[in-house]
Amino acid sequence: MSAVREARLTLEWIAFLGLGGLVRALPRGAALSLGTAMAFFAFDVLRIRRRVAIQNIEKHFSPPGGRAEAVRIARRSYAVIARTFVDIFQAPKVTNEGMWKLISYKDVENVAQVVAQRNGAILVSAHFGNWELLIHSFSRIYPKVRVIVGDQSNRRVDAAIKEIRERGGVPAISSRKGIREAVRFLREGGAVGTLMDQDARKHGIFVDFLGAPASTYTGMVALALRSGVPFIPVLLVDGGNSYRIEIATPWEPREGASEEENIRAGAMYYNRFLEEQVRRHPENYFWAHRRWKTSPS
Repeated sequence: MSAVREARLTLEWIAFLGLGGLVRALPRGAALSLGTAMAFFAFDVLRIRRRVAIQNIEKHFSPPGGRAEAVRIARRSYAVIARTFVDIFQAPKVTNEGMWKLISYKDVENVAQVVAQRNGAILVSAHFGNWELLIHSFSRIYPKVRVIVGDQSNRRVDAAIKEIRERGGVPAISSRKGIREAVRFLREGGAVGTLMDQDARKHGIFVDFLGAPASTYTGMVALALRSGVPFIPVLLVDGGNSYRIEIATPWEPREGASEEENIRAGAMYYNRFLEEQVRRHPENYFWAHRRWKTSPS
């Protein structure tokens, strides 16, 4: 590794620890205000992926208010993402009483009951709403839970995030190295959560999403088939001052269909659920993500 790259990764790690320590130390209200300021700075000052977000909204959502509304939706989506970042550090220290003021206990309990009745499940969310708060709230009722995550390129930042999640009761499993561990955990009645809406490049299959083909990861559908547990899309909608869970009916493979057919059907089921929620709550989606970067050949 070059000295320049090593220095950059070290600075990233120091910045992450410093900002994270500040966010964790602040009261929740102040931390969320800091998140709002960070979102404004990223969108309106640094303009990080601002053009990508606005273009994605105009092309794939076509807001009736035109470009002005696309800008408003994009700006709001940055605020939602910033609050999710805040909850990487804040959620583990939120008391149960505080958690159920944010999210309906009954909503979370309903998800836990579905998982318990099926003796385990794969919960698939997205870069939508507050996925950090979603898995932390679920772990308060169903503690036998893990998250499947990709490994960050910065190893020290990666280790720090995993340590924070583990302290909060949500240990991580590597998506690259831990699939056997995930299968074993699921067969023992555990639940695993993950995000499934990244651009899968050449590793995915093309499934329509918001009217255009998107390369979609299928590993979680295959994992559900392999482990014999249901595959359940679930999201936590950020309403500003409160949150609401949206959960799909558990997807089950079609008897008699080939594995390839079932994998495609599962990916389509997930995309349709997410698409419906994005149309209902466009500000909750992370439009700055290059979801359609890979095109069919």
